[in-house]
Formats: sequence, structure tokens, C-alpha cells
Amino acid sequence: MRKLKKKQFKAMGFIEVLVAIVVVGIVSAVFLSIAGNAMKDLIQAERIEYMARLARNGVNVAQEIANKEKANVVTTTETNYFPDNTYCYIPLREGEGEDVVYSFEKEGEGNTLKWFENDNSATNRENVVAYVTEFVSDTSSLGGEDYFVVMCIEYIDTETTQWANVKFWVGDTKVAGVRTDSSDVKDFIYYAVIEL
Repeated sequence: MRKLKKKQFKAMGFIEVLVAIVVVGIVSAVFLSIAGNAMKDLIQAERIEYMARLARNGVNVAQEIANKEKANVVTTTETNYFPDNTYCYIPLREGEGEDVVYSFEKEGEGNTLKWFENDNSATNRENVVAYVTEFVSDTSSLGGEDYFVVMCIEYIDTETTQWANVKFWVGDTKVAGVRTDSSDVKDFIYYAVIEL
């Protein structure tokens, strides 16, 4: 009888160890899941913050271009710096330091501004991504090779106060743009008013 109790106690210890291992494994999996979600949220927040910074840079570039046009209205007849139609345009910054030149992408060698439709559809997004990655150099694009920055004009008031209601569309060129959810942001929209 005594030998039987010893074997039962030994078996109970083995079962307790197995239960403890299972519990530790489950708790570890939960903690790893929480850490993984926290890391994914941190990376997502960093991407959104970077896209917002690109959009704010785009606002500054667009305002500088508008200021350039304002300054040249009195002195010259060339005023095709800032667009005057409700389409989307690519703002560019070329040069460094005091030699920086701000402009919008122009088609070919002419003075015509390159424009895209003012919608966030998948087809228009594909057109923008294809054009930016192929024709816009990494040094002049505000987003570099990983992001695109496009200014879309929503409304222009040229009769009274001279301003343009615009949105800056910043997108990741590496994301297909099929869907956006909490785990993957493809585009960022930033609204602004540009004084003309």
C-alpha cells in the first residue's frame, strides 16, 4: 500500500510540472502577441507621422511657389508657376541650401504643368505611382523613392481673397493601395489653404 502511494505522488508531481509548462507557454504566447501588436502599432504610427511631415513639406513648397507667382505678377508676364485648375500636381524641390528651386512637375520640355485626375481611385493611384517612380527623380520628389506627394486643388477663389483649398495626397509606392485598415496605411490626406 505504501509503494502505491509513493508512485501516485510521483505521478502527481509529473502532471503538475506538465500543467505548469503549458501555463507558462500560454502566458508567453500572450505576451509575445501583445509585444508584436505593440511593435506593429509603433511602426504604423511612425509611418503616419512621416507621411504627415511630407505633406507639411508639400504645403510649404506650394506656398513658396504661390509666393513666387505673386512676386512675378507685377514684374513679368510669366505666371504659370501655381496651377489654376482643380487637378492634382506633383510639387518638386530641387537643389540644396540657398540654391533651392520650388516648382510643379511639367510635361516634357514645355511650360504645361503635369496633372492627374483629382480622385483617390485605385486606377488614378496606379498612374501617379507609375509616373512618380519612372519620371520624377529621387532628388526632386518630396517623398523620395518610397513615397509620392501630390497636391490636389479642391477649390480656387481668385475673385475675392485669393486662396486655394488644397489637399496633399501622400502615398506609399510600395503598397498596392487595394485596401487600408488599422494594420496598413497606404495613403495619407492632409488639407490646407494656400494664399495666392
